[in-house]
Amino acid sequence: MTSRLHAALDMLHRSRVPINRMRRLQYGSWRRVSCRSGAGWYVGSVIVNETNFRYFEPAPRRNMSAGIQASLQF
Repeated sequence: MTSRLHAALDMLHRSRVPINRMRRLQYGSWRRVSCRSGAGWYVGSVIVNETNFRYFEPAPRRNMSAGIQASLQF
């Protein structure tokens, strides 16, 4: 059995955005910080009646992620 810990930290920063053509009015900058962590165990198969106490066989590592981003501009 293989145990794997993972952690991630990311930050998104957006600078000020002008609101009018003269650039006198501006929407302020903002930041978003997010973090995540977890653990995973990968077991490929289990050996029944194993005499050497090696009941678990490790599975091949797999990784998958997905994301969605949407924006609306005027």
